[in-house]
Amino acid sequence: MLLRSLLLSSCLMSVTVGHGDIIEVHGSGTTNPSKCYWHIMDSIMDRAKVPTRMTYRAVGSSTGIKEFMGEESDDYAQLNHFSSGDISLDADQYKIISDTEDMLHLPVVLGAISLFHSIPNVPVG
Repeated sequence: MLLRSLLLSSCLMSVTVGHGDIIEVHGSGTTNPSKCYWHIMDSIMDRAKVPTRMTYRAVGSSTGIKEFMGEESDDYAQLNHFSSGDISLDADQYKIISDTEDMLHLPVVLGAISLFHSIPNVPVG
């Protein structure tokens, strides 16, 4: 529940809505938490009191940052309201965004990790 609230709050902070408008929130980035993000977004859209459309494209951290930043040197337009990544913005990227727009940098840890180990002389099963 807390994650849903944080995600919704961070996405909708800069979105303004007029009467009859649809709130659109788009993001892209790392693939690991994408299914969880899609589930959260579906829940938010189902429960929203105003028409809401949310999307998340699992394209990788670097692409997500480029689409959020709108890096002209790589011919990326600023496409997203948010990005998610395994790596955070570096100091230069953070300065570029924070000098021109309000931005919330929200650390989220979400993902599964599996450990495997082979022990010699231990029977399988």
